[in-house]
Amino acid sequence: MTRSTVSSNVPGALERATAGLAPAVREAVVGSVPPPDRSVPATLCRTVADAIAIDPPTEGTLESLAEAVVSLEGYARLRADLLSTDRYGAAAERDVAVLASDYLYAAAYAPLADADVAPDRVPALYRTLTVGSETIVRRFSDGASRSPVPSSEPSPSSSETPAATNGTTGTSDYEVTLAGLACELGATAVGATGSTRRAVRRYGESLAAALAAIAPPSPAEGDPRATAIRVLSGSDDAPARIPARGAVRTAAPDRDGSTSTSTSTSSVDRHLETARRALQALTASDEDDSSAVGRLERATRIPFERERVDRDQYDDDRDDGA
Repeated sequence: MTRSTVSSNVPGALERATAGLAPAVREAVVGSVPPPDRSVPATLCRTVADAIAIDPPTEGTLESLAEAVVSLEGYARLRADLLSTDRYGAAAERDVAVLASDYLYAAAYAPLADADVAPDRVPALYRTLTVGSETIVRRFSDGASRSPVPSSEPSPSSSETPAATNGTTGTSDYEVTLAGLACELGATAVGATGSTRRAVRRYGESLAAALAAIAPPSPAEGDPRATAIRVLSGSDDAPARIPARGAVRTAAPDRDGSTSTSTSTSSVDRHLETARRALQALTASDEDDSSAVGRLERATRIPFERERVDRDQYDDDRDDGA
């Protein structure tokens, strides 16, 4: 891995912190950490903080939060690969991956020290990260590769953590847990109330579950996760079209007419409805910014509307060729 590749994939502070690692461990670390602007959880964290804050957080604070999130995301990716893939087949490779994941787990806490937040919010910030990260560890310890239904009420700042049951396909528990954690971390940093923090956590969990439940894109299709990132960050200028209820489509049939991926449309709709209800709780408070909240709301529609349009176009083309 070249130096330029390392620089493009990790935040600057994390890149500097890895300089003293053994080369193989450092390569595993930087190879697993997504750039913050390509991470759904990191983008959620930033957008939620913008949506809730009365006084916008500094850019440095937002970067610190994003660095914490992508470090934990890198940890989770490595652990998921170790448990469910043969990417690290040799014993030495597995040892390196374990060391890299342990490093990233610890590294996730360091950026919080650089966040410019009120002193009375600091304990809650660390507590939110601690409970959320421990939940992710517990998922892996349990051997959980099931796909979760997002939690409803328990707050990660309590002794209860999000429950995991079958309900979606194509994701591990950690992805949904991490999205909820990222949202709550952003809300905690700007001093949100407990009810607001719970609402944005439910939003993040539900959005992540919905994104996981739709069919993986083909090379010719746009990635719904990438679309969600653009919408959340405000870089997507697509019209905010509201799809008809039940319009989100699943995998397109193969050329022989069969469907290779079977995903419940009602499951996607259920997750999206939960996300929208959570946003209603957020906008009912006095702690929101309409522009950022609008991006959060659009993210429950635009990526999934495009999925519907792509599928409808596929069906039309298929009918024309019949």
